[in-house]
This record gives sequence, structure tokens and C-alpha cells, in this order.
Amino acid sequence: MACYRSALKQILQQSSESAIDYLDKLDPFKHECLMHLHLEAIQANPSALALRLPNLVSHNSIFDAGFDGANWWSFANACREAFPVLDMGEKQVIEQVILDRYPEIEQSISLWKQIKLEGELKGYWTKKTVMHCLNRTGYEQWCILETIGKDLLSPNALLRLHELRRKFHTQKVGSPRLHGGIASFVGSPIKYPQCEKMSDEHWLAAIKCYDNEAERRRGPGFVDGGSDELAQQLQELTKIQPERFAALSLKIPVSAPTCYIERILWGLAEAESAIDDSMIQAIKYADQHPSKAFGREIARIIDKHPKIAADPEILELMLKLALQGEAEGESINSEYTKRETITIDTLLQSVGVISERYKRDAWSNVGVSSQCAVGNP
Repeated sequence: MACYRSALKQILQQSSESAIDYLDKLDPFKHECLMHLHLEAIQANPSALALRLPNLVSHNSIFDAGFDGANWWSFANACREAFPVLDMGEKQVIEQVILDRYPEIEQSISLWKQIKLEGELKGYWTKKTVMHCLNRTGYEQWCILETIGKDLLSPNALLRLHELRRKFHTQKVGSPRLHGGIASFVGSPIKYPQCEKMSDEHWLAAIKCYDNEAERRRGPGFVDGGSDELAQQLQELTKIQPERFAALSLKIPVSAPTCYIERILWGLAEAESAIDDSMIQAIKYADQHPSKAFGREIARIIDKHPKIAADPEILELMLKLALQGEAEGESINSEYTKRETITIDTLLQSVGVISERYKRDAWSNVGVSSQCAVGNP
């Protein structure tokens, strides 16, 4: 999607008629991805495409065709580029749609219905959360108006912007969340702020729920990813709380998608510090997984935290990975293709002192046995 969007915008900036003809073949109301391309195209060439925007706002998906963490992003930036080209009547049509937009209220109502049906879930699905959503009413509206800019707004919209500025004076305008340095269009089915509040029980329930990569829709038209996108949130949180999520990995059923354990292991490798025992237990559990070998992930943890090789089982596993090549035999996610190859030399160098100690201990034991044998004919 990123490559396609970039190429389309580059061509449109040159006023290419063929590119505009091709854009006409993409029905923006068929899918959020297509709406996204139309909005990005307007940003690239507002003089040729701005007049399309008043028609696009007739569909609610326009607010959800942005990026993870800022669903409204593409629409707001399209407005910013298009407003100087549009007349007052056309701008007011778009502004009215923005001023009628209150997704926080819709979210509060949906959450309240869920609580009444299933009861409260400590940490997120609570009455307190409903009140929090209600208190944030107008936040998305404020982000959009701020992005457009006060100089481009009508007096009515400018008045509303000033009201929202007073309400959200301590807040920052949202922005797309980056995944690997790239703004992601398909986001996690559970967003990061909610993931931060989830208990272990919530996580296990979520892992059971999101057990494949099928797209899901959250609210009117917004597309969320599946297990892999949710697993990315696990990786980020593991870097912050390595002991907790190392322990959680032991509770993940072997029937669950392997991406959850994989991402926890990568998070452990990237953690600044972690309790050795928690990492050791996570590694041992992953190594026994019946349907996937996590050789590369395990080797990465050992390379970054060599002290854990003081555990005899981990040292044995490390040598097995290096000798058998399991760490390199796995299919590698493209996100990590630039990471260095783990070889037996680099592994042994990382734990050289530990290896030497084990060698000395081994020879010492042999010497003791020999003396015993000599002393007791």
C-alpha cells in the first residue's frame, strides 16, 4: 500500500491525465483502502482533484481511511490542501460533516452495551472507561480542525475550534503510529492505549479471540488486522515489562498463532534489562513448541543477554542452535532481515567466559574422577 500510494502521488503531482483516469476506476466507496488512495491523491494534486472532496464526505468511511493511531489523518490533510481551491459553499458542506462527527459518543454507547451484556472487565471495559470516552467527546473533531488550520476555516468552524482548544488545552493532536518506521494503514484490533491496561487474563482472552489474520471491522468501515498486528503490540510492551510478558508466554496455548510467542521473544531480545530466570523459562517453553522452531528468536535473546547461558540447558541449546543451524534455517520476517547472522563463533564469543568456565569445570571433574580411581584400586 505504501509503495502504491507513493507512486500514485508522485505521478499526480505532475498532472498526469492517465493517472487521474486510473484513479477514476477505483471506487472510493468500495473499501477503505480505495478511499485512502483518493484522499492521498487529493493532497498530491488539489488543483485537479479538490472538487471531488465534497462528494467523498457523503460516506462515513472517509474518517476511517487514514493510518493506525489517526484514522482521520488522510481526510484532514486532504481538507487542508483542498480548502484553498474550494468555494465557501463547498467548504461548508465538508465542515458540517466534521462538526456533526462525534465518534467518542458512539464508542461510549457501544462500550456501555457490552458492559450491560457481559459485565465489566477490570482494566478496560468499565463504567469509568465509558466516562473517560465521554469526556473525550470532540477530540477527533479538534484534531481534524487543527490539522486543516484556523486560517482556512469558516467563522462557524473557527468558533468551534476555539471551544475545543479550551477543552483539550493539555492534549496533543494525534498522529499515525509507526511500525518499523512506516505509518501503518491496517492497525491492531486492540489499540496500544487499551493494550497497556490489559491484564494477563485480558491478553489470553484476546489471543483466543484473534486467532488468525482475517481482517475485522471496528465501527463503521474501519479495517483492523488480526493476530500478527496484535502480536506487534505484545512485542512493544514486552520491551517495557519483560518479566511480566515472559511469564505470560508460558500461558499461551500451543494451539494459538505462533506469532504471539515469536513477538514476545523479539521483545525480550530488545529489552534493556530483564530478570534472567524469566527469560530462561520463556526460552525453554518456546523451544518445546510442537509446531514451530524459534531458533532465530532464541539465538537473538542469547546474543543480547549472554549471561543467561550460565544456565546449563540454555548453553546446551545455544550450542545446538549454532551447530545445527536452526537459528538460520527459519523463515525470517522481513522486518528483521537486516539483523546480523548468528553463528557459532559469535555465540561463543558472546559467552566466551562462561564457555571457558564450563570447560574448566568439566576437566576438573575428569581430574577428580581419575584421582578417585587411582586412590581406590
